[in-house]
Amino acid sequence: MRTIELVDRSIAFVSDEDYDYLSQLQWYLNDRGYACTTIYGMSIRMADVVLIRMGIVKPENMELDHRDRDKLNNQRDNFRIVTRSQNCHNSGLKSNNTSGVKGVYYENQKQKWRAVISINGSRIHLGLFDQFEDAVAAREAAERRYIK
Repeated sequence: MRTIELVDRSIAFVSDEDYDYLSQLQWYLNDRGYACTTIYGMSIRMADVVLIRMGIVKPENMELDHRDRDKLNNQRDNFRIVTRSQNCHNSGLKSNNTSGVKGVYYENQKQKWRAVISINGSRIHLGLFDQFEDAVAAREAAERRYIK
């Protein structure tokens, strides 16, 4: 593993075999947190440059996912090609999450915990629960069932 410093002093991580090529380019942090460069007047992400170097073409309707969620970790073994749904499931907690568990929230009106999961754009309600732990268990069971 090697590091490349971006113009804002952020650090990107790359595989040894990509370092010599990538270090020749000037990289910046875009507004979504990805390391990017400009080639022929177009902004391109470091991750996409690495995919091209690997000879991987993303199938239509598929996305590149950073396994560890670190957008600056562009090592080859940190990538996987996934559906939009799979990529969303590898996201962190939303900023407004108060339960600390993805897909579990307290419904004040019913005075119960609700568990939900989204699969391919469809929201599946897993139930209402008196106990937080039961809602978490339902969410975890749904992840095992629906997410591969």
